[in-house]
Amino acid sequence: MTVNIGLVTSEALVLGCDSIATASRQVIDPFAGNFAMDAGDNPLKDKDGNLTIPFKPELFQTVVVDVMPGVAKMFKVYDRNDTFVAATTTGMAALNDRAISAHASDFVTHQSGLKSEFANVNAVVAAFAKHVNKAYEQHYSSSRVNRDYWGDLDFLLGGYGKHDNMPCLFRLNIKQNMIKESFSCGQHGVAWAGQSDSVERVIRGYDSILRFSIEDRVNAEFDKYRGRMAGKLVDIVNAVLKDVGANIPEDIDLTLPGPPRADLEWESAHLTIPYGSLATQRAVDFVSFLVMLQSGPQRFSTGIATVGGRTHVGVVTQTGFELLNEPELDHSHTGFSDDS
Repeated sequence: MTVNIGLVTSEALVLGCDSIATASRQVIDPFAGNFAMDAGDNPLKDKDGNLTIPFKPELFQTVVVDVMPGVAKMFKVYDRNDTFVAATTTGMAALNDRAISAHASDFVTHQSGLKSEFANVNAVVAAFAKHVNKAYEQHYSSSRVNRDYWGDLDFLLGGYGKHDNMPCLFRLNIKQNMIKESFSCGQHGVAWAGQSDSVERVIRGYDSILRFSIEDRVNAEFDKYRGRMAGKLVDIVNAVLKDVGANIPEDIDLTLPGPPRADLEWESAHLTIPYGSLATQRAVDFVSFLVMLQSGPQRFSTGIATVGGRTHVGVVTQTGFELLNEPELDHSHTGFSDDS
């Protein structure tokens, strides 16, 4: 997993991401007791007497099997004709044994050799999606696994078109073949992708899993209360009819109306930030903070850290795309020496 941040102000698009890549597999835990059962609720066995497990999507778990630092998840996508587009990626780290950044580099090289040029960010995004999707399909061309189980590959990408005076930001999902404009030219705000629950909590005051859990619990309590009220109403009516020696008329409906659904004021907890008027340096600092907000807790919690490493920040302005404070390649392992 990874965390991607895209912050749109009135004068720049600031992108942020971490630099850890994880290799994971979808597995079914054989010790969870989710065995296939027959009509008599007895475990099914194969011809050799082994217990069998059904191939159900809800039984799959994502298990991290390897972690690799120093991965480039941010890169230039387009730089021609005063149109500048950059991206961050989350999900699959490679296609056809090549890093996603390498496929982006291929796209840049291919576009530079064409006579035609893009003047709009949305046209660049559409062409880039087509380019990556071709590699994605090729990656799974020999796979016998249904597309539903193919890996996810997402991008936050955006920048400036030739005639734009403000940046825009798009969200691209290759598996779902989806392109969505998060912020059009003139709109401001922050978007996130990947493993970003900590970021969401700070920006919104809650995360999606917490919201679903609370609303589900509240709705369940409403349903239980309605059931108790319905039972109590029947008891009261029967008691009254018994006292007066009457029977309930057939046309009387004692069904209570459905309970209300949870409609909590979630938006009241959001963080108020003037995204449009943020100075570029403040925007850079904020994006860096959000990335480390996600990676920091994993550094100290139990389990394998799936977000972390160096925080990368890039800025797209009307003059181009720049990665900030990127380290040069270094060779420090020079071998053993006699210190005496």
